Amino acid sequence: MFQIKKNHFGEALGIEDAGRYWHSDVSYGKTPPMGSLLYCIETPPIGGDTLFANQYLALNLINKNIISFLENLKAAHSFNYDKLQKRKDSKRIPLTEKQKSKLVVTEHPLIIRHPETNKKCLYANPGFTNHIIDHESNAGHILLNYLFSCATHPSVIYRYKWKRNDLVFWDNRCLMHRATPFNDMYVRHMYRTTVSSY
Repeated sequence: MFQIKKNHFGEALGIEDAGRYWHSDVSYGKTPPMGSLLYCIETPPIGGDTLFANQYLALNLINKNIISFLENLKAAHSFNYDKLQKRKDSKRIPLTEKQKSKLVVTEHPLIIRHPETNKKCLYANPGFTNHIIDHESNAGHILLNYLFSCATHPSVIYRYKWKRNDLVFWDNRCLMHRATPFNDMYVRHMYRTTVSSY
């Protein structure tokens, strides 16, 4: 059996349920990171894969009759830590009041144009996108859930199965990702680096 990695105080390192929901890294930031890298130190024999969802393809799934409407809308993004902490089996500790005071809500367009490819893609994720600005009604939530269903449709998803010493880099501006569950008798040990847009 593998042992959980611990620091010199005997405390487990990292967050056990990190990334087990669809998200784009730090989309709640004013200028979200351009890309992210994960380096695999140790991975379970089964599970702990990373799923990637292509948001260029997701945009193609959206009803063409509402694209021009969506292009004029923005959505609110925030780090929903309380929601993550309340998830079943989560071992995240509650934030302090000081930490909560640093949480912000940021607005980003629902559809963005990639600055390098010049192609449009959907930019909304279930992890950090809370609602559509000026459309907080039930209809607005139905619309957002419809966009999420396109963003995570099986046809836009690629599964990456990790091996030790793998290094994967991805573009946060056009991809979402999530980690799949695994048996907690094993260790999934990764190093993550985010790359600034500037």
